[in-house]
Order: sequence, then C-alpha cells, then structure tokens
Amino acid sequence: MTEVSSLEVTKVLTDSRDAFARLLATYFSANYSGSHFEFFDGRGDNNQSKDVFTYADAFAPSFLSVTVPPHLAYRLVEGDLATKVATELVQIPVGKPLHEFSENPLTGASLALWELVIDGGQATVTTSKLLARKRPHLLPVLDSVVKDALRQGDCGRWNHFFTLFSDPELVAAVTEIQRVAVGMEPGFPNIAELSLLRVFDIALWMEHQAALSRKEPEKTKASHKKECLLAYLKS
Repeated sequence: MTEVSSLEVTKVLTDSRDAFARLLATYFSANYSGSHFEFFDGRGDNNQSKDVFTYADAFAPSFLSVTVPPHLAYRLVEGDLATKVATELVQIPVGKPLHEFSENPLTGASLALWELVIDGGQATVTTSKLLARKRPHLLPVLDSVVKDALRQGDCGRWNHFFTLFSDPELVAAVTEIQRVAVGMEPGFPNIAELSLLRVFDIALWMEHQAALSRKEPEKTKASHKKECLLAYLKS
C-alpha cells in the first residue's frame, strides 16, 4: 500500500477548497464534540500547564471518542509518570508548527514522550490524542479514518505527516482552507486558532468518514475501503 503523496493531497485540497472549508466550518457550527478537544479548560498547551499533564488533558480525548483509563490519568498527572513526561514535554517546542522544521522533529523527546505514554498501557490512537492535546502544532492525531484516507500503514505515520507538511504547497492549501472556513463561520473564532495539523485532520476526517459510511452495496463499499479520499472526491 503506497501512502498518498503531498502532490496528490494538495491537488485534492486545492481543487475542492471550498468544500473542505465548509466541512471544517461545519465541524464547529454543528457542535461536533471534537470541536472542544483543543479548547476545553483553556487548552493543553497554555503557559500555565504546557509542560505537565492535567486531568483536563486526560479528559480531552473523550471529545474525540476515546477514553483515557483513570489509572493512566492518575499516573500522568500525579503518579509515577508525571515527572518523566514533564521532563520530555519541556524539551518539545510549543507553538512551532511541523512545517517549520527542516529535519523531522518527531524523534528525540517526542518519541520518548510517546513511549512513556503508550507504555503506560494505552493504544496508539489514544496516545496520539493525549500528545496532540499538549503539542497540537507538532504532534498529529492518529485516527483510523484519516489513516484510511491517506493510505497509511500501521507504522511510520508520524513520518508521513512530516513528509506531507514539508511541502510548502500543501501547507498553503491547508492554510487557505482555514482562512475560508473562518470567513464562513465568523461566530466561531476557535477555527482560526487551530493548528494546521488539526485543520488537516478535521477536513480529511469530515470528508472521509462520510464516504466510508455511505449506504452502498457491500461489494462496492468493500472496494472503496481499499482506496483513499481521492477516490471519493473523483466520484
């Protein structure tokens, strides 16, 4: 399975800019629970708690349909993992987006933080959502729908995001979708405060989850599941 290239994604996002912007705007105007993920209890990357996990951070993934077990929440906030994760978090930049790095930053402290949290007993998706809460501009949410859309395998998905966001044209396309969405829903200023990684995630998730759930014959649906978002937008 070959991952979708930045060229492919950029073409789709550019050609269907307004459609993706509307999906992003709808995510907020229709009050999808995930629209609260970043902003619940004052964000996870704010100055007061940016380098530690809080119970609000542990609860936030529930807005994205995953539950952090209470024992892990305790370990991250007050228990044996609290000091360890804080040591790694303080080394990971806040607010510097993935596309501004010339070399892959999803190594070192980022990888060490990942290993601490996942070794605490959580699955990949939940771990990614916990980390994305703390560093939304740098660490992507790993979601099964977006994974399917981008034809990503089970390994190396962080690296794929770095490759995609190393393309200035893709970054420009995602930025433009965010700009248009803000104009569509001026009553929802949080759209403008999203990281580009999260804009990308929401736009693809909104399009692709709808495509996957279409009422189609099982044979057709099965074949579509082997494809990516490009197949749906061409139809």
